[in-house]
Amino acid sequence: MNVLGTPELRLSATQTLIEYSLSPLHQKEAFELMAALEKYQDFPAILLRLCPTQRDDIHMSITLMILKKEMDALCPLDPVEVTKYLLTLLPACQPQTQKCANTLLTHCFMASPLTSQMIIQFVFQALQNVQINAFIPLNLFCLVITDHFEELNSSYYNFIQQILQIVLTNFCNYNCNVKALVISVFTQLLVFEAPFLSNVLNTLFVTFCDNIPDDVEYRMSVCTFCTMLPSMNTKYGSAIPDINNVLKITDVFFHDVHDKVFVEAHEIVLAYVEFYPEQVVQFLINEMPLLYKRCLLTDALIRVEEENEAQRKKDGVLLQDDEVDNSVRGCTFAMFDVINSTFGDDVILPFIQSWVAVFRNEYQVSHDWKCLELLLKFLADSSVYLDTERFLKAMPELAVLPVQNLNSEIPLIKVSCLEYIGYNPLIVSSNSKEIVNQIYQYLLRNIGDTNYTVSCTALHTLAKLADSNVFEEHNDELLKMFVPMVRRAKGQVLFNVCELITNVISLDRDQYIKYQDDIQKELAQAIYENMGSEDLVDMCLTTIFSNVMLFERTTNELSSVLIKLSFDTISNYLGTDDIINQSLRLLSRLYQQNTDFVSNFINTNKDTFFKLFELCLPNDNGKVIEDSFGFLGDIVEKCSQFVLEHKEYFMQVSMKKLKTFKDRTICSVVWYLVMVETFLPHIIKSVLPDILSALIQTLQSKTIDEDVQKNVLLFSAKAISIDPNSVLPFFQLLTNNTFKSVLQIKRKLFVFETLVNFAGVIIKYPDLFLVNKEVLLVVYKTASSAFPELSEVCQKVLSSLSK
Repeated sequence: MNVLGTPELRLSATQTLIEYSLSPLHQKEAFELMAALEKYQDFPAILLRLCPTQRDDIHMSITLMILKKEMDALCPLDPVEVTKYLLTLLPACQPQTQKCANTLLTHCFMASPLTSQMIIQFVFQALQNVQINAFIPLNLFCLVITDHFEELNSSYYNFIQQILQIVLTNFCNYNCNVKALVISVFTQLLVFEAPFLSNVLNTLFVTFCDNIPDDVEYRMSVCTFCTMLPSMNTKYGSAIPDINNVLKITDVFFHDVHDKVFVEAHEIVLAYVEFYPEQVVQFLINEMPLLYKRCLLTDALIRVEEENEAQRKKDGVLLQDDEVDNSVRGCTFAMFDVINSTFGDDVILPFIQSWVAVFRNEYQVSHDWKCLELLLKFLADSSVYLDTERFLKAMPELAVLPVQNLNSEIPLIKVSCLEYIGYNPLIVSSNSKEIVNQIYQYLLRNIGDTNYTVSCTALHTLAKLADSNVFEEHNDELLKMFVPMVRRAKGQVLFNVCELITNVISLDRDQYIKYQDDIQKELAQAIYENMGSEDLVDMCLTTIFSNVMLFERTTNELSSVLIKLSFDTISNYLGTDDIINQSLRLLSRLYQQNTDFVSNFINTNKDTFFKLFELCLPNDNGKVIEDSFGFLGDIVEKCSQFVLEHKEYFMQVSMKKLKTFKDRTICSVVWYLVMVETFLPHIIKSVLPDILSALIQTLQSKTIDEDVQKNVLLFSAKAISIDPNSVLPFFQLLTNNTFKSVLQIKRKLFVFETLVNFAGVIIKYPDLFLVNKEVLLVVYKTASSAFPELSEVCQKVLSSLSK
């Protein structure tokens, strides 16, 4: 017997479960039981019937939330009926119910033209009704505009403009919350480039910025609105508010005691600097005394830094994923960074000079270490973009400042000094040899600093200075230190050690040979110890590959270690294309350096390597396809038995790639087929027609890459000796444009190779090319004139075609 067989019983059960869901202990159970009611077609209608009977905000909001879920599931409830009821409910409901009702109305808005008109009409009428709080219709209007403006046709614009006229007329009478909402509505319309705003930007700016109230939300809304204005100049082709008036408002917000307002205001600067660089830069120079004071470390910021430092040390990461500095200080430096990266020395130097002038005035009075820290941080950040020689000539006294303060006991000062000299090697190298050596010893000592940030920064600075050859005479000493460094390094320190290794080795390859095996093995061990950290594995693997690339040969012992490492990293990171790609490149390079050893290793570990190809070949990432098939193609000659044993699988995957991709992605797939064609021609004969059919489509693709084109033509030229009958239809399908394209290949070597390969085929089988005879005569005559080295081959082709 169905205990919920009547609508009244279902109505009662639904109400009971709503009551039941109010208890945190029973909420999950209540919603699970409600799933049994959801199968009834009239369940949404029952929810709508229940709405007027709910006695408070909580009951009503839960009911509406369930109703929204049903409407999302495309229930048969009439959206017009729902809209009509909710618009009746909205003016007098409580905040939580209002929020749920607005969500439902936004959902219903585009359900039919009638619901859209009903909602717009409600907003229009409610804004003229003094009995209704203007926030209610405006909030709904803002949500509708945000979600659906792009879907509206222009027939709605007249009504929207009338609504906007009403709110602007009454703007001065609204409270700050409503005013902020009005500004948000206009900002959203600017985001969507509403055409009817093109001539009112100045009016809006004056309205919003006249007698700005001391209200955080209002001021933040004005900031967001102003941020949108510069781009409107291009989009609307109309005048935007005068930059000087905008900067006056920005100055007001910069002085606001609430940090949130300042943080929003700095976005105005970033928005305008591209369009009005001179005015914005001068504005910031004038604001330097204020910005300086607002950037000084506070006790609260120091506590945050101490907490971040403890977390960095615990996690072994220099910058946490969520460690975004949204303080006034952080935003100011972010703003300066944009200025510095956008403009040259002519702008950056006056910036620095004005900051230094403020520092001198403040420091003379207070002698506070926080002033010195702020100057050093500013210099460290700014000097990244400076011409160091010009900087030192303009302000030579600042060159000694970081060196003088390296031994500070305050970690934040140490870090700024280290970053400063790391970005400016000339500051170190311009000193005497004795001071350079002192700095080198200082950096080595601070690698072991108890402060994690100081330790990491010291190592990073050592790497940067080593890369600039500042410590050339210490390279051998550093090389000896790398093995114990890698062994001890964890987290961010390991990143920096890898950077240091790469920089020193690239400068002194001859010395590195003595330590190559030990360093590479230690890096491999570091990968195994950090196999759970994708970033560290990627960094160590990149370092190993970079080091292998520097030399012509790798020892058998080290090759064995790195082959196993490549397989293990691929097995552990199947979903990480960058690591798979780097591992394959390493294997390929080892094969090139030590072909006999690696091919023997493959032939004696066939199952392991087949497993590797099973993992990599099906991958659809372009780089992985390129490197996996490239490696497979390389080993065909020396590992032919291995390829023979798995010929069906390799061919199946190759054909799938050829049919799926028509761009550069398949370059190495065709290369593999060329190598099989060359060294194992008998296994390709049966599938030759299918391959040629796929390659024809590739040649006809508009996006074909020249390397792919070269390999395709190379394959077809070789295929003629395997099965002329299969290749004949292929050549007949080749168009004149295909042959002409040979001369358009950019690399001369590829042109030579393709022309020579085809020449052999044309000379041997001239009848196959009768259809394309005329264009081939033109191609080879042109090639004979353009490339004297090919004249003999070209003449033979021309002679064969002329018979």
